[in-house]
Amino acid sequence: MDCKIFIFAIYFCTVSVATGLQAQDSNLKNTIFLLQQETEERYRKLRAEIDDAQTANLSLMQRMQALEKENRSLRREVAKIPKSPVSESDLAKLSEALIDRIKTVDKKRAGDNKALVNQIKDLVTAVNKLNIKTVATPLKPAKPRRVPKKIAEVTIEPNYTISAIAEAYRLEGVNVSIGEILEANPQITDPRKIKVGDVIIIPIEW
Repeated sequence: MDCKIFIFAIYFCTVSVATGLQAQDSNLKNTIFLLQQETEERYRKLRAEIDDAQTANLSLMQRMQALEKENRSLRREVAKIPKSPVSESDLAKLSEALIDRIKTVDKKRAGDNKALVNQIKDLVTAVNKLNIKTVATPLKPAKPRRVPKKIAEVTIEPNYTISAIAEAYRLEGVNVSIGEILEANPQITDPRKIKVGDVIIIPIEW
């Protein structure tokens, strides 16, 4: 009798263990299946994101090439400037022409590649640094400095430039130029030497 009970107990334990293992195996298979589905879904999403990024990168490269073409064209114009002294009026005309070109590039390519746009803007600064000899002309009374009706203040942080600030405001819908910012801040003698912590005025409305 005791032997039968012992055999039955062994059988019961064996069946219980087998049932438990089968349940664990079924749960493991379900878990693996769910993980595979999740992995495949993540892969599809990642693949779609990569495709979108590649398309955007191609479009950006095309726009960068267009900007580089504009940049080369402006550099050629600057290279044509005679080495001999030029008059202030000639320099002013050239600066205005370059600024007009810059505005055209800004409107067409705003936000595409600000680094290249800033390179173009630096050309105006380079032109203004030419060693010019003024032509003897009657002196005209200096025009009174304009005072903007509405302003905003910007505290200079690392890597800030006047051109980048002007570009940021234009992207926000405020039509302000580098020249207008400099006009509103006569204390800035060299826009490349603004210091971190300086507070400058942005003319919103004249």
